[in-house]
Amino acid sequence: MPRPLSREQHVRLTEWACDCVEHALTQLSPSDEVDPRIYEALEAGRAWAKNERSLQATQAAALAVQAVARTSSDPSMQAIARAAGHAAACAQMPEHASHAASFAIKALSGLESGSALLLAERQWQREQLPRELHAIGLKVLRNPRAY
Repeated sequence: MPRPLSREQHVRLTEWACDCVEHALTQLSPSDEVDPRIYEALEAGRAWAKNERSLQATQAAALAVQAVARTSSDPSMQAIARAAGHAAACAQMPEHASHAASFAIKALSGLESGSALLLAERQWQREQLPRELHAIGLKVLRNPRAY
């Protein structure tokens, strides 16, 4: 049975999940209109990590951004919204981190840069996460067909 995470590890996973989403956002087209709820979910996750926001308020932001995924017709925005929701949801359950990272990559999958960009993004994500957290943070990323 795996050991429970320390608060510090839980915070680091949450921050990493937010980093993954923000990094993917920088690679989307500047013409892509990003719903503010995506940024609000990321802000909520980071605020929770700093003890500046309650778990309940962070969960509300995670749920609110899922509406973006449900209503958007753009697959990249659907994926980035789901990524942001999972990043904020890490506050409740750190296992959401791997889903945030995976959806961030999925958001980039429609770009013309193709698989080279996706491989580079996956590598970037791995490099940002401390090795002792790879088992949780990279769980979904081990399966390239996960999403």
